[in-house]
Amino acid sequence: MIFFGSLFRWLKPIVFSDATRGALRTIGKEALRTGGRVLADMADNTDVSTRDIVSKQLGVAAKNLVTKMRGSGTRKRKRAASATSRKRRRIAPKQRTKRRTRAVRKKHQRRRKPDTTKRDIFSE
Repeated sequence: MIFFGSLFRWLKPIVFSDATRGALRTIGKEALRTGGRVLADMADNTDVSTRDIVSKQLGVAAKNLVTKMRGSGTRKRKRAASATSRKRRRIAPKQRTKRRTRAVRKKHQRRRKPDTTKRDIFSE
């Protein structure tokens, strides 16, 4: 029993890695597509044996998986960390804002806060 525990601890990072998860997802999607194609072929071609249909579709699925799992073979280059990339790049100065038109200035003048000086209401 101890052997299986240590074996599982060794296999766990490999099995549950992101690359493995993506590969399993791709295999599962292709399996579903293949199953759908097998059922469609069985419904369309009643005179062909089931074994022939399944073997044909499994071959197609294997080819599809090989092309999907192979990858493009090119990797993205990492850019060299230059001094300018390490420093925060200077942001271009903002463009001047437009001046307010007279109508807008008047509108803002009208919005002024009301006079809040204290008045004695009893002395008149």
